[in-house]
Parts: sequence; structure tokens; C-alpha cells
Amino acid sequence: MSQQPSQQNWSNNHAGGQSRNHYGNHFGNVYHNYSGSPAPAASNNRNEPQVPSTSSGSNARPRSLDEFQIAIICALKKEYDAVDALMEEVWDREEAFKPRRPDSNTYTFGRLGGKPVALVNLPSMGEISAAGVASHIKISLPNIEIAFLVGLCAGAPNDGKGNEISMADVIIGTQVIQEDYGRLRDEGFERKTAVEDVLGRLPPRVRGWLVQRSGRRHLKELRQHTESVLSKAFEDSETADDFAFPGRQAYESFPSSRKLKIFFGRIGSSNPTLRSQVRRDEMIKQDRILGFEMESAGVWDQLPTVVVKAVCDYGDDQKNKEWQEFAALVAAACTTALVRDWVLHV
Repeated sequence: MSQQPSQQNWSNNHAGGQSRNHYGNHFGNVYHNYSGSPAPAASNNRNEPQVPSTSSGSNARPRSLDEFQIAIICALKKEYDAVDALMEEVWDREEAFKPRRPDSNTYTFGRLGGKPVALVNLPSMGEISAAGVASHIKISLPNIEIAFLVGLCAGAPNDGKGNEISMADVIIGTQVIQEDYGRLRDEGFERKTAVEDVLGRLPPRVRGWLVQRSGRRHLKELRQHTESVLSKAFEDSETADDFAFPGRQAYESFPSSRKLKIFFGRIGSSNPTLRSQVRRDEMIKQDRILGFEMESAGVWDQLPTVVVKAVCDYGDDQKNKEWQEFAALVAAACTTALVRDWVLHV
């Protein structure tokens, strides 16, 4: 998918009163010497991104659905396509991997980040669809220990600590706030905040793993591994074209003005699409939200979920789809690095 250079700047005032050109801030020089070589012939065995492994565990092909421990969930087809493009192997026609009744999900089984994974695309966007898919995953895949909800989000302008959140930066959710669960009063919407009304905490193992990943050394490694996966992915001409950096041809190198940033923090989830700077800033102020999306509240209490979303807009009236393909691939690359780092139980 080729795209024309964008002349549009994000110059409206964001949280904190600052006016900035968000489109002018990009990653570091990730893609070097792209040669435009032909894509490899289609095969169930794909080229594995050369990402250093920091974990151990069995990566053998499962013999049954009971042996899968990792699920990956995407809401949009372009999010699914981005993850699928990074799969090292696919096992779509395995007789042993047929879903169990009444599971209506359609899965892609294969290897990502060196680990067996079950990838599923939602039939539609939103919390209800996500909850249905998550509940069916538990029917066919009863031993899932971690699920990654992967794709796109609207971003806060900054992380509240003076660090700007730019297009295609990654936000990893440590907590999900269901922003549309509450009461409509004459004076406005009131979100329910009682203990029984909020989403629960992640299991200790997943929570501790995320805390470790957010530490200085591990965060640096995660960023490097993500960039390595991206660089490898763009050696394939079809991937480079389909997920091209906005305003650049696939064969052009990446801008060198900055490095990819990865943030850990709260995700705001609601069914309505966010297109209001006023409402966005209210949620940022009230709940310290870093990213806004539509599915995580439906999955969070069903499965041990890690939300991995890349910023494709800022949830205001200038929302558009220009960054979606590229940001989807960045989120998929970060997920690949995280999956590689997750230790499977043997």
C-alpha cells in the first residue's frame, strides 16, 4: 500500500497547553539498506526475525489445543495482518487444532517470537465482540497463560512526566479503565469507581513480568528487540509496501530524528470511538490514561491480558487513518519481542 507524503500537522493545543507538530517526530534509523528484493515464495515456514532470546521454554509444535499457552487477539484486519506477517510458521491445516464446540472463533496457529501462539481476529470492534471471542478462547484453549491484545490506539499527547507520546509509539497496558461504565446525570457522565465496578488486577505472574519489563535494562532490550523485528520485517518487499511509513516509499530509510518509545501505563477502554480533545483530556486528568481503545475491557477479566497498542492518532477531531498500517506493524513487532521474552511452562 503506497501512501503520499502528508502535509498535515498536528498543531492544535493538547494536554498541558502546548502546541506541537506530532507528525514531525519519528523513530530512529530502524530500516537500513532496504534493497527492494522480491518477497520469498509462500510457505508455512517463514523467515524468523533475528531477535535475541532472553527466555527459555518449549517452543515445539503443540500436539493439541491443550498445549497452547499464548493467545493473540486483534480487532481490525490490518492489525491481524501485521501479526500474521511476522509469524515464523503457520499451522492452519492441522487436524488436531480444530476449535471445540461451541467456540465460533477462527484461529491462525503458528509460531511467533519462537513460541507457539493462537492468533484470532475479532468479528467486529468493541467490548462485546472482544468478550465473546475471549470466552470462546477458553473453550478451545483452556491453558492460555497470557493473551496479548494487539493493534492500534489513540494516544495521550504525553505521559504526564514530560515525555511526548508520538505517532507509532507503543503503549503497554498495566491496567485497564472502563471509561464508559457509569451513570448519565444532568451534569454529565459519572464513571463508576467502586471496587466491585472496576476491572480486576492481572495475575501475579503476569503483573510481575510487566513490572520487570518496564525496568530500565529490560525496557532498553525490549525497544532494541522491537526495532530488530521491524528491520527484519522490512526486508520483505510486500511487507514494506503494505505497512510503509506514512509519506515514504518502502525503499526509503526511516527518519533519524528519534528512537521508538515504549510506555507502560493505563489504558482507557470504551465502545464509542474517541474524537474529542475535551473528553480525552478529561480522562487523562481523571485517570492518567496513556492510550484509548475499544476492546480491552471486554478481554481483561476473561483472560490474563497484556494490551500492546501503537498510537495512530490523538483521539481528537483530526483523527485519520494515515498511520494505521505502520503503527499496526510496530505493535506486532513489539508483541513479537514480548512473546520471545515470555517463559513457557513445560
